[in-house]
Amino acid sequence: MHRLTFVLSALLLSACFGGEAAPLDNPDLGMKASSLTAAERRVRAAQIRDAAAANGITQGWLLAGIADAETRMSHCWSELTWACQGPNSSDCGGGPVVAGAGDGPCSLRQGGLGMFQFDAGTFDDTLRREGDRVLYIAGNVAAAVDFVVNMVIRSTYVSGVDNRAQAIDWINGVRIGNGRWDPWIRTVTHYYNGCRPSYSCFSSRYAHYRDNTTGVYSEMGADFWDPTHDFAAEFVSQSFPFARDPFELYPGQEQAGYIELRNVGTEAWTPGVTMLGTTQPRDAASPIAGSDWVSPNRAATVDAPVAPG
Repeated sequence: MHRLTFVLSALLLSACFGGEAAPLDNPDLGMKASSLTAAERRVRAAQIRDAAAANGITQGWLLAGIADAETRMSHCWSELTWACQGPNSSDCGGGPVVAGAGDGPCSLRQGGLGMFQFDAGTFDDTLRREGDRVLYIAGNVAAAVDFVVNMVIRSTYVSGVDNRAQAIDWINGVRIGNGRWDPWIRTVTHYYNGCRPSYSCFSSRYAHYRDNTTGVYSEMGADFWDPTHDFAAEFVSQSFPFARDPFELYPGQEQAGYIELRNVGTEAWTPGVTMLGTTQPRDAASPIAGSDWVSPNRAATVDAPVAPG
């Protein structure tokens, strides 16, 4: 059993709280700093891992490597404020997603959208082609899965892959240094970035995707990227009222709280890895996130390892 503590913060409005807990638009985009902290990067990597697994990709670090190369895994403009502002998203607290800055002035409203930088021209063109799913973290990842599956099918560096199932199976067999590793990085550089081996940009961009992918894998650790871990919790108690008894917070007011949960899964809970997340919608940035939250969609982490039981 473990107690997670956190603070709720009222913003401009009083709030009620319930008990339920494309191809690269700008080649330099992923080479500049993001404001994501190490803890926030871990949360974002977990979102990519889990969304990829929901779409059949068990090697989520391959997608995270692309996102890291594109935007340093930043999805919201607030995480990469030197870039352009895209359309608004509830996953960004109602603010804009990050948009590529390589297609001219931001006022033209064109360039890649979100952490995977989907770009069909103007923002409207991209949303017509991809749907508004790319404005949301899980949807941006799902769109990336669709894109990489299709590029593996088309890739001249991959043989024996003719359909989605075969492509997913091939991707799930990629490991750093194995026989599929170089074809994967070549495929990403050529088909995702658009830089062919005959172009002068190929060597540097190949290295960019390779290094970001190996980097994000090492940063989080091999165990982190295993989507088969069995995590489960059982509610014990909480300090704040349930949804049936909402309470008000006034602008500028903060309210400390805690929730006690029992680890009923098979995996230990680890500080900085196991988080208390938002829901309804899942993983959305909370408008009442407190000053001590790990990120706008993660209220707290355990303060010590918690074994099953």
